[in-house]
Amino acid sequence: MLFIDTLIELMKGKYTIDSGRIFIQGMSMGDLISTQYGRIFGHKLAGIGMTSGPTAPSKLFDGEKLLYNDGPVAVWQSRGTFDTLVTEPGHRRTDINTANRRFWTELNGCTEFPRLKLAFNENWVYYTGEKAPLIYKDNSNSGHNQSVDDAECAWDSLFSRVRRDENGKITTLEDIPEGDRNAVVLLSGSSFAYVDNKKIQVTASVFIETDYSMPFVPRPGSGETAPEPGLEAVVMDTYTYVPVSFLETAFGAKVRSDSRTAYVTAADGRQLCFAEKNLGAMMEGRVYDMGREAKTVDDVLFIPVEWYARWVEGKYVSKKDSVVYIGPCPGTLTNDMVNIIKEILS
Repeated sequence: MLFIDTLIELMKGKYTIDSGRIFIQGMSMGDLISTQYGRIFGHKLAGIGMTSGPTAPSKLFDGEKLLYNDGPVAVWQSRGTFDTLVTEPGHRRTDINTANRRFWTELNGCTEFPRLKLAFNENWVYYTGEKAPLIYKDNSNSGHNQSVDDAECAWDSLFSRVRRDENGKITTLEDIPEGDRNAVVLLSGSSFAYVDNKKIQVTASVFIETDYSMPFVPRPGSGETAPEPGLEAVVMDTYTYVPVSFLETAFGAKVRSDSRTAYVTAADGRQLCFAEKNLGAMMEGRVYDMGREAKTVDDVLFIPVEWYARWVEGKYVSKKDSVVYIGPCPGTLTNDMVNIIKEILS
């Protein structure tokens, strides 16, 4: 650490450098070095970039106390789902990534809920922070490596937007990205939703139902063999049920419902009708298959939201571990993104 610090001071003395815009970034062991330098000499930096080399939680916390920190600094963290952390794949040790994220969110005063973005393999989480921002990028198809554009992403989304002022505080020259606008995020069992990056109340708890294929049964005398135990049926799809009134909050629709039927005017003016125990949805005089029937629970009419999101709103639906993300782009949710969403909607 002293070598890096001496090198920075040497360059500052030899060249004309804006000392308020010094950044350090590294991958793997470089992540560990960048993190450690930032924790000891953070007051000399505007930002730290950390990729695929998270620090052991025991080196970050003593109970609830943050260890070895030199104050807030803008942070960029990039992770991969299949990275190997302490000899185990990252998807089995999400606690390590969580601890590394938590260290900096606490230090930077990131008390507000983050903004989210899902785009193909990239899961983005943007924390504004009262003292400094943090941006978290998790790649669903990455191991112990970095994307070709990793450094460019760090610069575009964070480093180019921050500096440390003459009073030693981190200031933003430009707002950090806002995430997916009008995205809808749901969690089975929760009575909350995350709409346009805001946590809102849902009138009744969201729930998910699963459709399985019919089990294969050998025909008598056919010589066919039964499948191995546990392979009798497979999951065909899951359906996320929301109160039909939620369409107003999530998608700007207008809803009239008597708990058995519902008449909906979509944001674009199209007319729809839903009915209890009916697989079909009527839209503009045509019947569409929703895949699973509407149903009434405790006098509230629920519909599978996936169909409405895709067919009416033209959005993409991504699902993993009871979490549903409805947004403008297809994507693969990661374990870390799912855990962050569960923290928000719990």
